[in-house]
Amino acid sequence: MHDQLELSRLEHALTRAAEQEWLHVQTPRPGPLAFPLLVERLNSRMSNETVLERIMRMQKDALQQRILKEKLITLVSQIIR
Repeated sequence: MHDQLELSRLEHALTRAAEQEWLHVQTPRPGPLAFPLLVERLNSRMSNETVLERIMRMQKDALQQRILKEKLITLVSQIIR
């Protein structure tokens, strides 16, 4: 089991992490590494939607927000000129 989990590497990584300064940065939306956690959270909620439907809705919402943001940036840059 020691070799399977590579406990020495894990211990070394945890020691390094404990010695470093931790920086917490609030992000406007979850990053890509949060995706599996979000899916698990969605999966545990009661809903009429399937997990796939909820994920697809989240993806659509994120895309719409990105499009709106790009339009706003374009509009502001046109006004500034």
